Amino acid sequence: MQPHHHRSSLKQQNKPFKGATGTRSGLTGKRTPLKTTHQTEQSKAERTNFLKQQREKKKAEILDKKRLQTDAPVVPPKTVVLLSFHHSADALATKKKILSVLASDPQSDIQLGNLDALPSHQLHTVLLPPWAQPTQSGESKKQRASFIDAPRDIMASLDICKTADLVVCVFCKGSLEDPALDPQGYKSLTALKLQGLPVCVGVLNGSENLMMNKKQQGENRKFVQRYFQSEFGDDKKFFSLDSEGDVKTLVRSLVNLTPKALTFRQDRGYMMTAEPPLYDPETKVLRLRGYVRGSGFSVRHPVHVTGYGDFLLTGIVRSRDPCPLGRRERESRRGGRKSDGGAAEMEDVPSSSSSSSSSASAFGAGFGGGMEVDTDSGAAAGGVGGGREGDQ
Repeated sequence: MQPHHHRSSLKQQNKPFKGATGTRSGLTGKRTPLKTTHQTEQSKAERTNFLKQQREKKKAEILDKKRLQTDAPVVPPKTVVLLSFHHSADALATKKKILSVLASDPQSDIQLGNLDALPSHQLHTVLLPPWAQPTQSGESKKQRASFIDAPRDIMASLDICKTADLVVCVFCKGSLEDPALDPQGYKSLTALKLQGLPVCVGVLNGSENLMMNKKQQGENRKFVQRYFQSEFGDDKKFFSLDSEGDVKTLVRSLVNLTPKALTFRQDRGYMMTAEPPLYDPETKVLRLRGYVRGSGFSVRHPVHVTGYGDFLLTGIVRSRDPCPLGRRERESRRGGRKSDGGAAEMEDVPSSSSSSSSSASAFGAGFGGGMEVDTDSGAAAGGVGGGREGDQ
């Protein structure tokens, strides 16, 4: 029996115009060599080091996006809220102590002036000195932090913690007769847990002003730490701000902590105003300035102003960063000198609503100042949250 053969019509037939007969290489019968550039051969150690640097760079980008929930190229400062849970605990004094230690560094550019006259419940954004920069591998080495002391009010605590990355729980004293959390502190804690609590850190400050010896101060610290960990968890860190070294340890810990992703922030933009709002009664427009977080804002979608309601945006403008990362920018801002381009720094002019129709997520980590809220439909002031309907 003869073996099976395919028909000749099934054999491969190349198209005649696909050949190399009409090219120069086809005429000469030789393939034209490609022009290659001279490349130096890298050793195995150099290739390994290059790949390691690329991995660390990608890891840093992922960590920055995960830490602050933003896709912007510049990392915004961490928002640290100092919240007292007892009437004897002073959140403003704790903020002053932290800022004074940061400003006392010789390499720091922080200018606070008179700390005694430092206003309460106001956001202070600072560029962290070198000793306070993150120590974890692959992280950005230039980070900033915004500190604000929350008022002792349940609704105010809820609103201010909506935009917080970290919460510093301030305590002063605690015992079996006088717990570390007073009744209002327990109510605030219950409301914050129902809303969604960011990453928390416990702090004991002001115990040196109490009429206690060293042994009593040690027992007081143990009681406060026990109260804190029983309410917030045993894995939460607790610090005692007895010296300057303790404050530095707290700041380093805050920098290396990763903020927790909260459910009500997903697919929403939010912002804490860094300056008092400016209201124009003639145009009925309110201007809010702050670092835009999350997915950003858009003039096509309404925003929710905490405590007042939903409003429409008339414009979104990129504003000057009040705490720039570059040293030259900081010196220019502090001394009022001109930039490299020869133009002096000027206030941003808000653009029209038609030219500001793009989303603010393009500069989500930038200082999204000049955000104009149309108040014809009502009054507005305070923090801003954007996104889906019924936000916050």
